[in-house]
Amino acid sequence: MQLADLEYFYVGKEMNGRFKGSRIGKIYQVTKKLFKFQVSNEDGKFTILIQLPDYITFTKRDVPAPEQPSNFIMALRKRLTNGMIEGIEQPRFERIIIINIRAQGRPYKLVFELFSNGNILLCDPDKGDTIDVLYRKESWRDRELRKGEKYRLPPSKLSPFTAELKHISLNGKRTLMSGILSQISVAPKYLEEAFLRAGIDPKIVQEPHPEEKERLFYMIKGVCAEGNYYSYSKDGKIVDYAVAHLTKYEGQGYEKKEYDSVLEMIDAVYVPLLADAEEEKGRMVKREDERAHQAFAVNKMKERQLELGSEEHASRASAAHLYKNYQKIEQLIQLARSMRKQGKGEQEISKAISHIERDAYYKNGMIVLRIKV
Repeated sequence: MQLADLEYFYVGKEMNGRFKGSRIGKIYQVTKKLFKFQVSNEDGKFTILIQLPDYITFTKRDVPAPEQPSNFIMALRKRLTNGMIEGIEQPRFERIIIINIRAQGRPYKLVFELFSNGNILLCDPDKGDTIDVLYRKESWRDRELRKGEKYRLPPSKLSPFTAELKHISLNGKRTLMSGILSQISVAPKYLEEAFLRAGIDPKIVQEPHPEEKERLFYMIKGVCAEGNYYSYSKDGKIVDYAVAHLTKYEGQGYEKKEYDSVLEMIDAVYVPLLADAEEEKGRMVKREDERAHQAFAVNKMKERQLELGSEEHASRASAAHLYKNYQKIEQLIQLARSMRKQGKGEQEISKAISHIERDAYYKNGMIVLRIKV
């Protein structure tokens, strides 16, 4: 699930009220797509979370992050650390959040694009919003996102708050709903709700009567202006959320929960994504361990090759032994690692692993296998 433009309208308003005047702390990249920005103000310390391209919110929960920052994160830290947030906005009703920051005596625009694959850019307003730092280069039909280019917003549809009655039309489309969506930037679930409240079939294929058109027009504005925050769950799992009541879930066995703020709603909905992020970190660590295991095996095979003076013969024998005894070798590694964390010495570790593999011993942080060839 990705946040819709209407939801970002409320996100931008709430974030501006909550974080305007806050100081920027550390910036982290948790996974490939999850970032966190620490901010502080008189109400305490907070973490702003950005999951590209799904959402932006805040949390007080602890979100672990890698110790080694990427070059992108280092560039952001260098420019923004201890900067002050001067304002937060959602431009043109887009799925974009811009944080205006003053740091080291100069202004910056930190842009979060939360559509397509998502992106993060830092622009220099003193140089006409030239892109100074960006997460990824992108090329669109009508704009380029790369360092040194002037940042331009994507083309926009009409906001439901500025749309006019004339836009409630087929507009050359097959159905009234698709015609409205081609002109007005409103997520289908909110437009469907407006149709339900107006008592009009969203699949209608002809131009509505003037009275129907006017009724639907004001229902769209009413739904979008409601500003109440709900999640809808079934069997204990959140299946949807909204910034207005959704009639379609009534009487269908769904549990509706109301939240005090849009950011609280988003944080509750996306808790599972943080668990996914932790799983991804675990997989990354596991891959690093596997690469270390492979490097260890290769190094040991090379040592044996030199000792035996027969590279081909030794290589085949070592590879065959490793392949045949892969589970046992993995068991040796896990046992040695566990005992090392417990502070056990080399002799004690060697004795323990020899019960599993008689021709193995532990020395200088490595497991040594004696393979007969």
